[in-house]
Amino acid sequence: MPKFKAREIDPLVMQSSGDIGVPRVSKPAVTEFHEFHLATQDRAASKPAATPAKQHTAAFKARPVPETIYSAGKIICLLSL
Repeated sequence: MPKFKAREIDPLVMQSSGDIGVPRVSKPAVTEFHEFHLATQDRAASKPAATPAKQHTAAFKARPVPETIYSAGKIICLLSL
């Protein structure tokens, strides 16, 4: 395969302001930050603070272990994927 050789770029293409070749793109102005105001902050300030609700926690009760696990020296492996 022959080696690729590119031709030289005409210096006028690089120096022109879009007349020849790729047009120049001006950079946009930097974005300025403006503080935002949410209506939820006003509503929260006008209402009295609510007391936290009691969370109901259910009592944990384990199920009994099957007797087959302990019998005859057999080993059962339970894998959860």
